[in-house]
Amino acid sequence: MTEKSNDNVIALVPDAFGGRGGIALYDRLLLRAICNSAQGVHVTALPRNVCYELEAMPSNLQFLAHQAGSKTRFLIEALSIAARIQSARLVVCGHLHLLPIAKALSIRFDCPLLTVIYGRETWTQTPHSLVNYLSGRLEYVAYIRKYTFERFCDWARPHGIQGFYLPNAIELTRYGGVHPI
Repeated sequence: MTEKSNDNVIALVPDAFGGRGGIALYDRLLLRAICNSAQGVHVTALPRNVCYELEAMPSNLQFLAHQAGSKTRFLIEALSIAARIQSARLVVCGHLHLLPIAKALSIRFDCPLLTVIYGRETWTQTPHSLVNYLSGRLEYVAYIRKYTFERFCDWARPHGIQGFYLPNAIELTRYGGVHPI
């Protein structure tokens, strides 16, 4: 089956639903926000890892957890997405180390790539030369701290980059019965 919607968003994430830690939480909240961003949007998310039972997800999110935990299955599923989906409006790269595959998908779909950077892992060059090379050519980056964005730009030296400050968030309903305002 080929998905023809022009409202497809592809997201590669280290973990999100069924994940643990701050990056997983950030990616869950980001995926939910994208799913709620416009009527008709469909998000296909490819997680690298799933550690826990999957929690409830938006109905317009296809979370491809079956391939998690294996780099080979992750790559095969990314290739399957490239073949199955005809168009996408955006590719989201949820971690710098997923950048080579995310960049390939953004080229395949001729759409923007938004890379999310979090903290210390982006303050200096990575051990991966291709990731470092692509980091210097990013156009759009979402970051959780201005300091992180500055440190990233110091070593990657991207030209004409647009940064979007999206600070950490919490799910208020998970803390002592507090409800959102």
